[in-house]
This record gives sequence, structure tokens and C-alpha cells, in this order.
Amino acid sequence: MEPISTLRPELAPSFTAFCRELNTAVAGLGHTIAGLPSPELLLATDRGAIVGVAQLKGDFLAKLLVLPQARRQGFGRALVQTAAQRCQQAGYSALYLDTSPSLRAALALYRSIGFAPAPTLHPLSAPGALHLWLPLPPAVTTPAPAESA
Repeated sequence: MEPISTLRPELAPSFTAFCRELNTAVAGLGHTIAGLPSPELLLATDRGAIVGVAQLKGDFLAKLLVLPQARRQGFGRALVQTAAQRCQQAGYSALYLDTSPSLRAALALYRSIGFAPAPTLHPLSAPGALHLWLPLPPAVTTPAPAESA
């Protein structure tokens, strides 16, 4: 597994292929994606091809998508953990998400990472969804070395 990265121009063709492949995998479910505009789009790649994406909107994990053939290989976990690290580094105290109660594999993943039912509804949460949160410890900052005079 390659490190999680953000969308870069050289990955754009792979992202287009990912969207096309994901749409084929979910055909008939009423959901398609053409692109995921976001302040932060995290990508999981395998041998140069995008196999998963996570879309962050501030402290809210708006999307987590992994191609069916790449599931249960750690890509989803790596995406969620990277999203949590980015939130922590940005100074957020928690990472929030919502999901369908029917997505049992996703729920198992979120719970294994430490997500619990959210105490309050996040403004970006969807009605009728299961709302989860992961409290984050404050980011550790290393003070800059003092200049010698």
C-alpha cells in the first residue's frame, strides 16, 4: 500500500478511472459520482492507481469510498486515520461522520478505530443517518529551536 496523498494533476486520469469503476460497481444503487470537489480529497493508491478516496470538509468525513476489489486490505482504515490526523493537525477536537446503519463493514471499521455515537448532530450530517465521532487529542507541536545570539 502506498502512502495516502492528496489529488495531484498526475493522478487525475487515475481518478477519472476510479470514478468510472466505482460507478460500475454500484450501478443500480442510485448513486454515482463524477468527481468529488473538496477542500481536502485524500487518495489511497495501489501501484499508481487510485483504489479509494476520503473527502474531508473541515472536521467532517463526508465520503469514504474504496473499490470493491480493494476492500479489506487496509485502504479504508488508512484513509480514515489520515483524515483524523489532518483534523488533529488543523486543530479540530474531533472527526465526525455519518453512515447508513446497513453498512456493517463500514461500521465495524469505524468502531475498531474508536468512533462512537456522536453526542450532538454535526451541521453536515444527513437526516436519518447514524452519526459518529472520534475525539482527537490536541496536536503536539514542537517549539522552534531558540536562536543563539
